[in-house]
Amino acid sequence: MQDDFYLRLEQRFRGSESHIAQRLAQYTPLLENLEKNPGASALDLGCGRGEWLSLLVQRQWQVRGIDLNASMVERCEKQGFEAHQQDALSCLKALPGQSVTLISGFHIAEHIVFDELLEIIREAYRVLAPEGVLLLETPNPENLHVGAHSFYMDPSHRHPLPPQLLQFAIQEQGFAQVDIRRLNGAARPQNAMAFGDQIEWFLDANLDYVVFAQKSPQVLSGQVLDRIGEADAHALEFYGMAREYVEQTHQRIEKGGALAQKQQGQVNVLLEQVQQNEVQIKQHQEILALHQEVLAQLQSSGLMRLVRFVNRVRRLVVYTRHHGLGTTGQLLGKKLSRGVGAWIMARPSLQKWALRCCRQSPGLTQWLQASIDQEASTPEDQETGTPENQETDTPELVSEPPVICASPRSVEIYQDLNRH
Repeated sequence: MQDDFYLRLEQRFRGSESHIAQRLAQYTPLLENLEKNPGASALDLGCGRGEWLSLLVQRQWQVRGIDLNASMVERCEKQGFEAHQQDALSCLKALPGQSVTLISGFHIAEHIVFDELLEIIREAYRVLAPEGVLLLETPNPENLHVGAHSFYMDPSHRHPLPPQLLQFAIQEQGFAQVDIRRLNGAARPQNAMAFGDQIEWFLDANLDYVVFAQKSPQVLSGQVLDRIGEADAHALEFYGMAREYVEQTHQRIEKGGALAQKQQGQVNVLLEQVQQNEVQIKQHQEILALHQEVLAQLQSSGLMRLVRFVNRVRRLVVYTRHHGLGTTGQLLGKKLSRGVGAWIMARPSLQKWALRCCRQSPGLTQWLQASIDQEASTPEDQETGTPENQETDTPELVSEPPVICASPRSVEIYQDLNRH
C-alpha cells in the first residue's frame, strides 16, 4: 500500500488530529502516575501522525516514535519529534533491557501477524523497566458496529482481537498484571426507559479498548485505572436491560389487555341496558296507545257528554254569580241564536225556509240588518279603514242596541234577502 494513500486514509477515517488528541487526554492519570519515576522515557510503536508524541513532549517526557510509513515519519519530523522509519520488533530487539518506562502502541496490534505480535510483547517485557507499563490500544470487536463494519475500513487490518485474547497473550509472556479498559464512543443515555437511545448507545459505545500490562504488580492502582475508561463490557448489561424492557412491555400489554377486557365488559353491560331500555320504551308506547284508545272511547261515551254538560252548567252558574242573570241571558241568547243559525244554514232545505220566513217577517229582517251593522262597526272593520262616523244605508238602526253580533253567515242571508 502506498504511504501517501494510507496517510490520506487516516486523515479521512481515523479522525482529525485534534479529535485524536482529545481522546489521548484520557490517559493523563497513567502519565501522572508514571511521572513519579525520575527520567521517565517512552517508546511509541506506530507513531502515525504524532498525536501521542505531541502529548508526551508537552509533559517533558523523553520519547521517540517509529513507523513503517515514510509519510507518517516525515510528518512527525516536521513537527520536531524524534521519529524513525523502522519495524517494531527490530526496534525493540536493538534496545537494552529495562531501559524504557512506557511502551505504547495505538492501533498497531491488529496490523501484525499474531506470532509476531507475541514476539513483540515478549521483547517489550524485556525492555521495560520494573515499574514500566505496556500500553496497547486496538479496535474493540465487542462493539457490533466495529466487529461487523468499521474494522474493515482499513485494508491493512488483519483480524479483530477480542479483549480476552489479547489479555491472555500478554499474560503468557510474563507480565504480572494485565488490565482491560474499554473506552471511546457515545456516552450512556440518562433515560433508562428510552430503549431506542439505549440501542443507539450500545452500537456506538466502547469503540476501542486498551490493555495495560504491568511488569510488576500494583504499579497502577485501581483508582488510577478507574479514571480511564470502563472495566466491563456493556453487552451483558444491555441484554439484561433489553430483557427487562421486554418484560415491562409484556406487562404493559397484559395490563392493557386486561383493561380492554374490562372496558369491553362495561360496553356490553351498557349495550344490554340500552336493549332493555328499548324494550321498556316499546312497552310504554304500547301502553300509551292503549290509554289513548281508552281515552277516545271515554270521550265519545255518554258519561263524558254528561260530564261536559255538568261543567257547562257549573261555568254558567259561576258566570251568573259574577255578571248577573241579565248578562247571562243575553250571552245564552247569542250562543243559542248562533247555534240555531249554524244548524239551519248547514242544511240546504232549511235555508230556503229561513229565507221565506225573513221575507214574511219584517222584524226578523230588521234584526238581521242591525246585526250586520253591528258587525260592520266592530274593531276589525275599523282596522280596514272604515270611518268611525261613516253613514250607512240604515242610519236609524245604528243607535239601536244589537241583540247579537252578526255572523258571516247572517251577512250572506241578508244579502240573499236584498236580492229577492
